[in-house]
Amino acid sequence: MTKKIRVAIPNFIAKTIKTDANEFGFTINGFYNEIFNLYVKDKIKLELVQKSKNNDIVQFNLSKKNFELYTSILRMYSMKNETEFWKRIFFNYSDKPKYKREELVFQNTIKLIKYGIKNELKMEVKYKDKVEIFEPYFIKYTELDETNYIYAYSEESRGYGSYKLSQVKVLRYLEEKQEHNNKEYLASVAANFDKYLWCFCEVKIKLTDKGLEYYNSDNDWKPRIESVVENVYTFYCSLENAKKYFINFLEEAEILEPSELRIWFKEKFEKAMKRYV
Repeated sequence: MTKKIRVAIPNFIAKTIKTDANEFGFTINGFYNEIFNLYVKDKIKLELVQKSKNNDIVQFNLSKKNFELYTSILRMYSMKNETEFWKRIFFNYSDKPKYKREELVFQNTIKLIKYGIKNELKMEVKYKDKVEIFEPYFIKYTELDETNYIYAYSEESRGYGSYKLSQVKVLRYLEEKQEHNNKEYLASVAANFDKYLWCFCEVKIKLTDKGLEYYNSDNDWKPRIESVVENVYTFYCSLENAKKYFINFLEEAEILEPSELRIWFKEKFEKAMKRYV
């Protein structure tokens, strides 16, 4: 048995919920149920929602599990007016910053990831549609897009990377300790995470003649050249851009600055070299 919910809510709230459902990978019906789940464990103070002239009508079906809890939860909140209850929890949810809403929705994933971080364990996860082995190091959000990222080493891609929290599902812990936990490098990335992921900066790279040929022929993710002194090129790009673009140049490019990028490439190639020794 289930129950159909139909309620008018301010359209800015409806828009926020719809956007989150899409970005977090839920159906809209499933996401309304997910929001309800956030309010069933403990009673949270719910503010009165001011009347709005611009409303959207939202409709969804309660899941079987939530239907069984529904009457009890209304009683817990001392709410006789069902419409008012839904308006208040939807407002309470949408009034938070985006990264906080994401933390609420994926709190179980965060708990599992933090356990792996604390105990320096490898984890088997599903990222998008692929099963991978991760070594998670920290979770941070960026101010630019208010999105939470897990910074981890992936055995699938054989390198460090940033992975959206909402796209990671923890499958299990492995009884293996992390092997790529370079604390100096990770501390540098964590301290400048917004810069690392989004902000553009000067990147100095020494290119061979062959490396310059690669640059002139490969236009995907190509960073722009700011200046050239002999064979040292200064580019203006994000660190993520530099990693994606120059990783295939191999010995035809030497990363000079910034230091955290040089360390990343050094680690990457040292690990690759060990496979051939």
